[in-house]
Amino acid sequence: MESSLKITEQPLDSSNGYQIIRFTGTFDKNGYNQIDGALETILRQFMDLDPDATKNLVFDFTDLDYINSQGIGILMEVHNKLAGTGKALVIVGLKQNVADVFQAIGMNELISIYPSIQSFLEGK
Repeated sequence: MESSLKITEQPLDSSNGYQIIRFTGTFDKNGYNQIDGALETILRQFMDLDPDATKNLVFDFTDLDYINSQGIGILMEVHNKLAGTGKALVIVGLKQNVADVFQAIGMNELISIYPSIQSFLEGK
């Protein structure tokens, strides 16, 4: 079965300094190929926003079932691009299997990870 990945852009909340992108499906090479243009557009627009007003790009992985090394590599590229502009990638809502992978490779030491959007908002 071919993998599938979708992203949904939530309205920008510039008053609280974040933008949420919800991921659904499988984040691998095939999945990424389905969303790469849309994700690049979102990333470019986000990087153009005032860094003093909007600092966090939040990837909501609540409905993400799987991620492989290629997906993790893409996350690192996003993290590095944002860090160069004074902004940050934040990840919320990891399923246990994805959380286990992130912990095993030390992603939580590079990228802020929260159990839910609510916990991110409370922790800000």
